[in-house]
Order: sequence, then C-alpha cells, then structure tokens
Amino acid sequence: MRLEPGEIALWTAALDGEGARDCLAPQERARADQAVDPQERRRRICARSVLRHILGAHVGAPPGALEFVTELHGKPRLVNGPQFNLSHSGDIMMLAVCADGAVGLDLDRRGRLDSDWSAVTTRTFSEGERAQLQRMPEAQRPDAALRGWVRKEAYAKARGAGFAYGFTAFTVSLEPDVGASCLIADDKDAEAAAAWRLCDIDAPGGFAASLAHEGTDRVLSYRSWGEAA
Repeated sequence: MRLEPGEIALWTAALDGEGARDCLAPQERARADQAVDPQERRRRICARSVLRHILGAHVGAPPGALEFVTELHGKPRLVNGPQFNLSHSGDIMMLAVCADGAVGLDLDRRGRLDSDWSAVTTRTFSEGERAQLQRMPEAQRPDAALRGWVRKEAYAKARGAGFAYGFTAFTVSLEPDVGASCLIADDKDAEAAAAWRLCDIDAPGGFAASLAHEGTDRVLSYRSWGEAA
C-alpha cells in the first residue's frame, strides 16, 4: 500500500472485535489493561491492533515487528515509517497516514458537548473563538463548540503537543462547511495559517472529524480497513 508523495490515507475501522492482542508490545497491552471498563479495554486493544495492521501493510512488515517511539508530549511515532495519527470514539476509529509531513486527526461523537459546551469553551477556547460563539444563536452553540473542539484537537495533535500546545494560543473557525482552511491564526506561529491546512473530513454517521496537516497541497484518499483486510 505505497503512499504517493503528498497523499494522506484516511482509514476508518470498526472497533467491534477483540483485536489481535498478541501483536502488541508489552507497554501497549499494559496501557489497555489500565482501563477499568472491559469495553474500553477491548477497544484499546482493538485500536492498537488495527493500527499495527494498517501501518504494517503500508511499510510491508508484520504488525508485531513495528517499533514505536514516544515524542516529547506523548505522540507516538513509527520508527522508519510514515507519520500517522489515530483517534477513536466509541466503536469507531480513524487513522491518518502521511509519508511526508505531520498530520493530526480527531474524531468525536456528535452531541457530546451538548450539556457542558459552555464550561469547555470557557476553559479551552481562544478569545476569538468565544466571540464567534457569542455572535451565534444560542441553539447553534453546542454544535459550533463541538466543531471547534474537534478542529482544535486535530491541529494541536498535528503540532505534536496535543493539549500541551495551549488551546487558547490559536484560533479556528467555528462555522460549518468552511471552504478554505479552518485555521485562522496561531499566536505561536505567525506563518501557520499559510503553512498548515485544517479541514473537516468525512466521518461515519453520528460523528465529526477534522484533519490538520503540514503543507496545503495534499490529496486525501479514504479507505476502510474492514474492506481492505
């Protein structure tokens, strides 16, 4: 499954199986076993197993032979392989794989912030984003908050730091169906809006997903692991 230069493969997979626990490294199994809820434990095992099988298919190596290292803020990186980012919510996972640039992806269930969107945005949204919310009719604010959250997560993950990047340090559009990049400004990087692209991507029904990637000229290819396996 060779990736062409400039291509980002976007994989979707269902986490409704048990997963191949034997292909995981000891630390992956240990992290999965930390989950108190048996269903969450199963999902963690399945997600890591699917991740290894997909990346193994991309690099032509057995899933259990892949080696990962953890970067400064906890983002995993495949040794001698393409860059990737994984997100899962419930029994659905999405994975972005790119051979020549950083990527970040976030997936979340629609409606998740309906009850506490105000508290979340007060703590984590920039001044510009909170101003956007105030200009919207109140009934639209929960959906806008979720759009913003997923977009912000994707961008912060692409920058390699996740929440440690500082969610209030950059501003994204909260509007639906943004034709251009959703990234408006980054206080830490004046060139970010021109050098990075942040966009919503197709996700299974009931979910929202966003992708951030280095460079603005990328081709997105959608793939399903269930169909490819």
